Amino acid sequence: MSTDPKQNTTKWNSEVTEAYVTYNLQWRLDNPDRYAAAFGQWQAISHGAVLPATYDFEATVPFYREARTLTRQTGKLYVVDHVIPCHEGGLHCSSNMQVITQTENRIKG
Repeated sequence: MSTDPKQNTTKWNSEVTEAYVTYNLQWRLDNPDRYAAAFGQWQAISHGAVLPATYDFEATVPFYREARTLTRQTGKLYVVDHVIPCHEGGLHCSSNMQVITQTENRIKG
């Protein structure tokens, strides 16, 4: 081990970062539906969506699972859509979600 604290810190940061990236990638591979739901939540919030006080993340996961399954089965891209758009005051919650094709979602606007 080096006596230079800066060199030791850099090495430690590199090792921790590599371990985190490896863990994160493995978690994403092991939990694709939960990852899709988490990413969908992040996207919705970044577009102005509000999470209700009673928000249940796990209740949203089946929508993302269904979209991924339908996409694999049909070859058409399915997405999770907000029935009442977030930019019009719709909430990001399971009672305001539906699975539709990307084409339908674009037509919907």
